[in-house]
Amino acid sequence: MLSQTQLNSIADQINAKVDLPFLGENQEKQILMSIIGQAGSLLSSVLPQQYHAMLGDPNAGVDKAEATAVGNGLMEKLTSSVNMDMFGSVGKSIASTFVESIVNGLQKGGTV
Repeated sequence: MLSQTQLNSIADQINAKVDLPFLGENQEKQILMSIIGQAGSLLSSVLPQQYHAMLGDPNAGVDKAEATAVGNGLMEKLTSSVNMDMFGSVGKSIASTFVESIVNGLQKGGTV
């Protein structure tokens, strides 16, 4: 569902906001790509089909309220399906930044 370019973009956004202690940037990115890969797989199963194409098309999209509602549902599914507990509060930041990227991508004019 998410292209490699989109996954990298999300990983860079998350990496700019979070610091995993005792790891270098390359190690952080590898871990983030693994987590984002899991989240991306979940996304393809929970995101309604009509939203899939919007993530890569800035000319398509929905208003902020609808995108936020979809994001809230995604956050619920994400936090209950992907084990972020091993990262503590950083896990929540990773999940929220991932969802924020998707919400931005769903809005008209936005991309992931």
